[in-house]
Amino acid sequence: MNMDSLTVIGLVVSSGFILGELASLIRFPKVIGYILAGLLLNPSITPLLPADFIKHTEVPTNIALAFITFAVGGSLALDKVKQLGRTILLITVFEAQTALLFTVAGYAVFSWFMFPGESFLHISLPMALLFGALACPTDPSASLAVIHQFHAKGTVSSTILGVSGLDDIAGLINFTIVSGFAMVLTAHEPFVVSNLGVQLGTTIGGAVLVGTVFGFIITFGLHMLPRETDGAQIVIIFAALLLCFGVAKSAGFEELLATMTAGMIVANFSRYREKAFSLLERYTDEMIFIFFFTLSAMQLNFSLLSGSLLTVVIFIVFRFTGKVCGTVFGGTILSGERLRHTLLISLGLIPQGGIVVGLALTLSGKPEFKSIADHLLAIVIGTTIFHEVTGPLLASTALRLSGEIIDGGSKGHRTTK
Repeated sequence: MNMDSLTVIGLVVSSGFILGELASLIRFPKVIGYILAGLLLNPSITPLLPADFIKHTEVPTNIALAFITFAVGGSLALDKVKQLGRTILLITVFEAQTALLFTVAGYAVFSWFMFPGESFLHISLPMALLFGALACPTDPSASLAVIHQFHAKGTVSSTILGVSGLDDIAGLINFTIVSGFAMVLTAHEPFVVSNLGVQLGTTIGGAVLVGTVFGFIITFGLHMLPRETDGAQIVIIFAALLLCFGVAKSAGFEELLATMTAGMIVANFSRYREKAFSLLERYTDEMIFIFFFTLSAMQLNFSLLSGSLLTVVIFIVFRFTGKVCGTVFGGTILSGERLRHTLLISLGLIPQGGIVVGLALTLSGKPEFKSIADHLLAIVIGTTIFHEVTGPLLASTALRLSGEIIDGGSKGHRTTK
């Protein structure tokens, strides 16, 4: 049965919305409903939809990614970062890097025994590096939803929010650097440090430059039209973000780093930053996330995922171990926090969400990763589903054990160190 494209889009949006609301009713993150909708609409499950529809979803997916990374950058206002404190910054640095290192090591050792030789160097090792970079980010919205739902207050909940807010930024920077190494390996090119340094410098520096330019364009536009309608300000941000993403991609720069940089510029230089980001949260966030997660799940290749369950387990186990060890090292050994305190914080850093799937999706458009992109995306979506289900449960458990949820979650109390 042939179906009009607008009908398909309508089905995607309505299905994502309905299942997201149903997930919310049973106190699950809405993202679980969006992903479930995408799985149900996956052409390999539902023959109702044209099989080639997912080949034409790059544009809406990129729009969603531009908004998501812009919001991530918006969380990096320097005045707010200074308020977070030394403990939060140290935990963020070490839990992100240990998650990367543990995941790379775990998958690399596993692959060395399973696929030695050429396939290890040009396929398995790049996969290990990319998995490591994708292990870094935490989904702040999942932990935030739990904290708001149970009215939790205290040092554990505030530290979880602070670290998870910075985590996506650390993960995006790690991904930009690591993907440069992986690209050299998959392209079968000789490894020359100077060449790689130039490539990374150009990719990262160019992205920062483009993002800075468009960040100031957005800032200037908001300053020029402070009394205009909300719709006009959303149009300014929308247009500038699409141009920022497109220019960076066309120039061969890291497009997600560019839009994230634009968000950082607005967060630090615009007096209207609170209004700008609240406008996007109020009017565009739900639509963006419905599109993004539903379309992402529609691209899942079940045959690849079913053959990679062991890889999914390796990713989950080593990422969890890295998060816990890094949090303890940064929080207890370097900052002097109690061990029990930092262990509970680490449980709130398990959820993963949009940025990880988005990073995996960007690999599909790079010829150097054509041989591994679909496989990696399938595994990432599989682990995201697991983390988005178990993450909020672990976070709520940590808050209860910390004593920051009392009386059934009706109120909280502030703990002391």
